[in-house]
Amino acid sequence: MKPKASSLTSTALLLWKTLDARGLDANDFFAQSGLDPALLRDPNARYPGHAIKRLWQRVKEVLQDPCIGLEVARHFHPTTLHALGFAWMASTTLEEAFARLIRYSRLITDREEYRFGETDEDFRFEIHPLDEDRYYPHEGRDAAFAVLVNMCRAIYGNDFNPLHIEFCRPQPPQPCVGEFHKLFRAPLTFSAPLYVMHFDKAMMRKPLPTANADVARANDEIIADYLAQLDDSDIVMQVKRLLTEQLPSGKATQASIARALNISPRSLQRRLHEAGTHYSEVLNDTRRELAIKHIRNARLSMGEITYLLGFAEVSSFSRAFKRWTGKPPGEYRAESTRQVVSRQALHNK
Repeated sequence: MKPKASSLTSTALLLWKTLDARGLDANDFFAQSGLDPALLRDPNARYPGHAIKRLWQRVKEVLQDPCIGLEVARHFHPTTLHALGFAWMASTTLEEAFARLIRYSRLITDREEYRFGETDEDFRFEIHPLDEDRYYPHEGRDAAFAVLVNMCRAIYGNDFNPLHIEFCRPQPPQPCVGEFHKLFRAPLTFSAPLYVMHFDKAMMRKPLPTANADVARANDEIIADYLAQLDDSDIVMQVKRLLTEQLPSGKATQASIARALNISPRSLQRRLHEAGTHYSEVLNDTRRELAIKHIRNARLSMGEITYLLGFAEVSSFSRAFKRWTGKPPGEYRAESTRQVVSRQALHNK
């Protein structure tokens, strides 16, 4: 069983402020979604991911406003993202700011995976939802993209515009689609396979007037401390982190993980049972997650991935990968490459 996904309560505060500004009972929306509004006053608190999803679903059903995500984004403040908001503001370039966002994305949420990288033509930022989270209300990710563009303009200037944006959501009706174009000021593609934002390379590398290395470094330390405390409170995350370190040795065992945690194997077994899982399940999940991540990196050979995951032979890794994904690793890598090429071709049209 995977550890429960969670998000900073401050990200949900944007929804609370939106509902309150409309004269609605925001506390009632939160309570009916299983969220304690009192936690909004704790900047370090987190809400369960599934409960925030329920909140967005309720907001969508009650308000019936396809543009609500854009309205939510207007309430953004750097403190919404804890210390990451200030580290972003102090970054030397937008490229550095996005790299920081990827590095510390788990601070905001572990409900989805963010990716950022350079292609031959541009930089791109992608949102990859977890398998069980593919039916998350589109309005939530509309808000995420709107916040991201506003964050870019806050440090680059109001003349910042993306090259192109792809949304999984269907095109909203008028006049809402006009609001999308007004905010994003870029060509928009709806009903796309992924949420993707494309950026100009020169714009991403331009030195920013708000840069402050000392402020960025100080807030990086605050983020690292927060994440360390978060991991220390989550036995599954601790085991996953240690497995990632120990798997290449080929000697990762329940006993070796317990020794690294300074507890007995029996205590480790008990704590994992209390978290709703067991060692072999965490080991399998960790290997599967790392395998999918590594297979998308074309620079890694099958032999190198086999080593990183602690398998003795490539054939053993291949069998496990097919069990996890239904496809051999080579076929999965080829499909991932074709998807990238397809998105590039769509962008070039």
